[in-house]
Amino acid sequence: MSMRQLFYRLFMLYPGEGRTVIYLYALAGLIGIGMSVGQTSSDALFFKLYGVDYLPYMFALIAITLIPVSLLYAAFVDRLMPHRMLAHMLFCFGAVVMLAWMLMQSAMSHTGIALYFIAYGVISELLLTHFYFYTVSFFDAQQAKRLMPSILAVSLLGRALGGVFVGAVGSIITIQHSALVWAACVGGALGMVAWRHRGEPSCNSLRAGRATKPSQMVREGIMFARQSRLVRVSALSLLLLVMLLCVQEFLVGKIFVQFYPDEKKLAAFFGWFSASLNVSVLVVQLLLSGRMIRYFGLKTMNLVYPVSTLFTFGMLALSASYFSGVLGRINTRGMLPGFRNSVAGLFLQALPSYMQGRIGALMTGLVLPVGLLGAALFLWLVPKNSPLEWIAMAGFVLSLVLCWLKFKKNEAYADSLVELVGDSVFSGDVAIVGSLGGIDKTTAHRLADYLLTAQTPSNMNSVADMIETLTKEYAGVAMLHVYPVLEPKFQTLLLPRIARLTPPGWENVVFHASQKGDAHQVEETMRFLLAEKYPPVLAQAEECLKTAAPRLRASIAAACLYADIQPLQAKSRAVLEELLDSLDPEDNLSALGSLEALPYRDLVPRVHGMLHSKNDRARAMALNVWSVYPQTTVEEAVEIIESAMADTSYRVRTAALTAAARLPQTGMPVMDWLSLALRDTDYRVREAGAAGAKAFMPDSEAAWTKTLTQCEGNFDLLTVLISRLAASGIQNKVGILHRELERHLQRAGEKLLILQELSSKGMLVAPTQRLFGLVLQEDVQRHLDTVLHVLGCLDTGKRMSYIRAGLASRNRHLWAKAMESALQIKSENQVFRKLAILYEAVREGRELGGDLPGEEHTLHGWLRWCQRYGSTWLADCAGYSLAEDGGTA
Repeated sequence: MSMRQLFYRLFMLYPGEGRTVIYLYALAGLIGIGMSVGQTSSDALFFKLYGVDYLPYMFALIAITLIPVSLLYAAFVDRLMPHRMLAHMLFCFGAVVMLAWMLMQSAMSHTGIALYFIAYGVISELLLTHFYFYTVSFFDAQQAKRLMPSILAVSLLGRALGGVFVGAVGSIITIQHSALVWAACVGGALGMVAWRHRGEPSCNSLRAGRATKPSQMVREGIMFARQSRLVRVSALSLLLLVMLLCVQEFLVGKIFVQFYPDEKKLAAFFGWFSASLNVSVLVVQLLLSGRMIRYFGLKTMNLVYPVSTLFTFGMLALSASYFSGVLGRINTRGMLPGFRNSVAGLFLQALPSYMQGRIGALMTGLVLPVGLLGAALFLWLVPKNSPLEWIAMAGFVLSLVLCWLKFKKNEAYADSLVELVGDSVFSGDVAIVGSLGGIDKTTAHRLADYLLTAQTPSNMNSVADMIETLTKEYAGVAMLHVYPVLEPKFQTLLLPRIARLTPPGWENVVFHASQKGDAHQVEETMRFLLAEKYPPVLAQAEECLKTAAPRLRASIAAACLYADIQPLQAKSRAVLEELLDSLDPEDNLSALGSLEALPYRDLVPRVHGMLHSKNDRARAMALNVWSVYPQTTVEEAVEIIESAMADTSYRVRTAALTAAARLPQTGMPVMDWLSLALRDTDYRVREAGAAGAKAFMPDSEAAWTKTLTQCEGNFDLLTVLISRLAASGIQNKVGILHRELERHLQRAGEKLLILQELSSKGMLVAPTQRLFGLVLQEDVQRHLDTVLHVLGCLDTGKRMSYIRAGLASRNRHLWAKAMESALQIKSENQVFRKLAILYEAVREGRELGGDLPGEEHTLHGWLRWCQRYGSTWLADCAGYSLAEDGGTA
């Protein structure tokens, strides 16, 4: 393994990410050095000059300073690109640090030290917030979860180096000069950002929200907080977190100032302690943190810092000793950046992009200062001589509340992710659906009046469906009320509904309406009325059997036979026999069309001869009539269907599938027919196959298992089979579907391993081999799509539909958020973890681990393996490649 491969594997880098991540490593390390130097030197200078008792005043001053600075930041954060905003911030922060150094060298040294301490408090909050925002802008959610821990780990390495610097030179040079080192680091970071983004636009064209003033930014943030439970819980968590940090800093500072009376010794201790602590956290974060987040999930890692805070306050409450102070320092300076900061920013990915800038303004401009002021007020109210253990006990109680809030934040995170994915996927199809209960007769008639304004058959059906759905009791009466004044074409469309609902007196209404309509309306009306043996129609029917119009004669004759109108039985049969035997195709089609709607057993032998008609419509109609009463052996039926499935007319192929669904299926290759229909070149045949698939489904668990195994590589058929299985009443269908999940995950992984092996060794050279590689990649994607389909059948809720749509998206950021949302589902967590690995291998080129499939690990061996386990297309491509290389096709 080369050094490059080792580096990529160690830091979980995928192809194409190296240069960007190395740049971010360098930037994070340089910023980390500066921040560590600033932190340790400002703490040492302030604690020895002013003392820990003045810390509450500094908290208040930092809060007061942070409010306008944060509002200024909020005013520009959405107007400028992240890199431009970072450059401006670095320039301003460097200038402030240099100003503090100059004051410390003058007669105003006390003011300079206070400014230096306040500057670090403000800079550390804003720079950390925006650096995270800047870094995440390079990645999607899944990349950020994988790479951000290592970037923050490099920042810790920088902090460790900064601590070593202060510890080594703290007893040699004046501590105030550490500000120059910090300013130099800020200047170097500014130069890196400017060089990296030279020539790029500075303004952000996709500004979020409508706010133009800083105060409006915060107001919008508050408005969004009302909309989002995640924002509300996050704000409360941050408020409590800031107060706990301040209280713990106060307690720890008290302990260390008592233990180290000399300023230089205190600075040296802070430096070496910071170095050793950051190195320890660096090792954990660099090698374990990213993997822990991927394995345990964000929600579990979100609880690490609250638990460590609870533990350290508990230790301080038991005894405010040097050991407890060390634990408190480890918690605030090690656990906070090492664990809490690694995951806190990732939670913002569950919010819409238009919210994130405003929420940042809310957190830094309002919540953070209020937390600092709250901590200052709390420490002011504590009596000066109070035991430190009592203060720690109050912190312990607040830590319990923080843990509870983190659990609530985890719940809100999962819900917010689902909403985000759903809004992103279906933003163009948002509809407000009201829950309507039953309606009274008056309202039903008012709804029926909308039938009078219908312009198209689809509008008519939509209104009629709504009426039937909302009120079964009054639907027929309401529709019959407007029936006479509708246009004839709409009357014909509404007639089957009225005949089914049978409102009182409907026969009279439709009969009189038909007298004013066209021939088609008369025909349709008479068919329905003959089925009811409506007396006024009987005489009219006898006249219709003598008319010259073949369609009308055939329709009335079939209706009389179907309704068993005895006086007209013989005459009706004679009419249909005459039309079937006629040499005029129009006569044949008229008879077949009527019998298709109203089949009659005794005429099937005559229809059988029409299966070989030269007219494709006649062949299709004859198939439909014959299949109702086939009167043939299984062998003959199979021959008829297979001949029809090979017909050149889509009408005949569609009719063949419909006919096959009506036949007894024992001994018939129904799955072959269904598979053929689903792969047909005509969409109408494919739709007929999907619609009629229910008739071909197995009827037992064993039969289902066998059928799914046999159809493993037929993805079109599998999609239909899985949907039908999920809708069936088969016992243990959930178990069968889970076995399908595992099989397709396994097959996707095996085929991806083969593809990666062949690609890495340059074995796909010939044109047929390159085609084989493309089809193999397509097979992998089809397996993954099948897994998503099974998951959708196992969980039909809105959440899963959003997730599946997001994972199917070509948008990498939406896909990453959908995957993160999926990983929150406990019931299928392992499935989605495997899916995430496979998707990353497909999308990002990640190398898969595991054993290669097949007994012979050669090109020919894998080609033969794909012939056995691949789709029809993949098996064909493998066969062509074998034949070209002299193998056995």
